Amino acid sequence: VCADMCRKLDEDPSADIYMDSLDAFIDLIEKEGLMYGCLVTGYYEPDGINELLEIGDILTAIDGKEFRSIEEHNEIKSALESENYKLTVLRPDSNGKLKKIVLDCQKSMPRVYMCDLVNYTEAE
Repeated sequence: VCADMCRKLDEDPSADIYMDSLDAFIDLIEKEGLMYGCLVTGYYEPDGINELLEIGDILTAIDGKEFRSIEEHNEIKSALESENYKLTVLRPDSNGKLKKIVLDCQKSMPRVYMCDLVNYTEAE
């Protein structure tokens, strides 16, 4: 999936913002074996700007439950009983290194555009 994103750089005006996160994620794959997460690539404008999430954030868990895809993210989020939840995010610092932070979120927050960072297929 990362390679697909690199092919679309000329088409996506936000690519300059999230490419540092993508590079840092690739480093984590190589160094630590991190193989999951969803990259925030933009804001869903009709909902307004999401003030907690930044383009380039890599979302990895909701209330401690890791997800590997947008589909899994949506399943976990829709199953929440509460409006409030904790979102684990990897955010690049000023040196381009990803730092883990946990954000207090609400289901009603404005939506963002995301893409899966890794393609997963279920074994049959």
